Amino acid sequence: TGGASVPTSADNVYFDANSFTTTGQTVTVDKTSNCLDMDWTGALYNPTFAGGLVNIYGSAKLIENMTVTRTGVTYFKSIATGKTITSAGKSFSDVIYFDGAGGGWTLQDSFNAPTTLYLRKGTLNTNGYAVTCGAFNSSYTNARGLTLGSSVLTVAGSFDISTTTSMTLTAGTSTIKLTGNSTTFAGGGLTYNNVEFTGTSTTITGSNTFNDLKISAGKTVNFTAGTTQTVESLSGIGEIGNPITIQSTTDGTPF
Repeated sequence: TGGASVPTSADNVYFDANSFTTTGQTVTVDKTSNCLDMDWTGALYNPTFAGGLVNIYGSAKLIENMTVTRTGVTYFKSIATGKTITSAGKSFSDVIYFDGAGGGWTLQDSFNAPTTLYLRKGTLNTNGYAVTCGAFNSSYTNARGLTLGSSVLTVAGSFDISTTTSMTLTAGTSTIKLTGNSTTFAGGGLTYNNVEFTGTSTTITGSNTFNDLKISAGKTVNFTAGTTQTVESLSGIGEIGNPITIQSTTDGTPF
């Protein structure tokens, strides 16, 4: 039945078997919108989710039989733990923020942020699922945590935790892959499991600890002068005529 008011941060939003009547119908967010939980379970006719900024204060669940064309920002703003996120192979939007003080989110499947994934406040548990993003940024002073488990975090651009105040990283058996060219790995002096660079060049900042640091053929890795990297295993997969270059960012000043 229609006639409900615009949802607030205290209202759950459901799209189900009663929400759509034919293929091609679209839910368009045309102003800043808020909800508690958002759940598309049971929606029929492959609906489309479009529009701008959405603040989600609870859990969120998309479904496979829908299309998401949103280019606005999604903020996950819960201030409570125990929240879950199901993407069903979709991206909630181009830019995604986890931004709830005291909030805690656990992924239920793979997760994608095409532009940038920000962890500003709260704790994100990737739960062993693959995470893909254009860039990753958690360089803040707010209390926040990242638990990676066995996840593979693939970052097309740069990875930035250069500010580590109030940050807890639990790397587990994870792998972080930087695939872009001219990227930065700002590790903030934290301890990582496996980190892999496949782009043309990467600059590492901070004095970090790695279980395995893997560099592909033809790549250049620049270590910030004066830093100390602790590496259990250095894997360099080179080729004849296509060498790997490891160097300091400042000539005459070693790392």
